[in-house]
Order: sequence, then structure tokens, then C-alpha cells
Amino acid sequence: MWWAGGDEQRHVVDGVRRKVPYLGLFVIVCVLVAPFLFIVPGAWLLYERGYGTRTQAEVLGCEYHYSGRSLDETCTAAWTLHGRRVVGDIENSGDFEVGKTVTVTVRGDTAYSRSLRLPFVLLGLGAIFLIVPIRWAGGLVRAVRGARPASGAAHGRRSGGP
Repeated sequence: MWWAGGDEQRHVVDGVRRKVPYLGLFVIVCVLVAPFLFIVPGAWLLYERGYGTRTQAEVLGCEYHYSGRSLDETCTAAWTLHGRRVVGDIENSGDFEVGKTVTVTVRGDTAYSRSLRLPFVLLGLGAIFLIVPIRWAGGLVRAVRGARPASGAAHGRRSGGP
């Protein structure tokens, strides 16, 4: 029984009991989902950098704090928007930019770094991981096409005459 700790569940299809391996299902889901775990964040980061008011911001400093088990970095920057100086958070920046002036996109009271390195890395990795499902789907299509009978020959017809 599958609830007794086995890694397979018996499944009845058309009166035939078949094993459904959970590990195989897990691998298939991971292969299909993995590309989107890179592509979606990469596209979101491109959106963050592309829409909003562009300006120059000076990175004032960064603070580190623990969030659960990870160490998070929060940076603060100052920029001028419509003649008013604004101090707020800057996303996708680090302590290596403290004291430097960087180009940012501002939406609300948050500035977003315009660096394209991370979005392109994520999109590139997503494209690489997308090759496996595309090749797998192409193999399935070729297998289905190859399994079809040839038109005419499979139905007892001869070509060339009545």
C-alpha cells in the first residue's frame, strides 16, 4: 500500500494495476517547472528596471539583518525627484555601491537598480533549462507521428489505380 511507506502507488487504469513511481513524477514536474522558476523572476526584474521614473541615486549605506536562517541586506539611497530629495530603499544594490551614484528606476518610495546582469542571467538559465522539456516534447511528437499508419497503405489500398 502506498500509505505504508512505499515510494510507489498502485493505480488502476482500464482494469490493469500499474505502478506510479513518485520519484519519476517528481522529476518530470521539476523538469517542467524549473525553467519558469528562472524565467518569471528574470522577466519581473526586467519589468522593475524598465517602468517608472529614471533618475540618479546615491547609495548611502547598507545594513545586514537575519531573516529566518538567511542574512539579508537592505540598502538605502537618496535621489532627487521633481525637485524634492527622497531617501528610501534601493533594491538590487549592495554594499559595493555605497558612496557611488547609480542609475535607478523609481516607483513609489523605492528605487530599483537598472543593472541588467541578474535578469539576463536568470533568463539565460531559464532558456537553458527550457531546452530539456522542448526536446522531450519534440520526441513525443515524433513518436506519435511515427506510430500513425501511413495513409492508404494501412487500409489495404494500392496506389495508382482503382
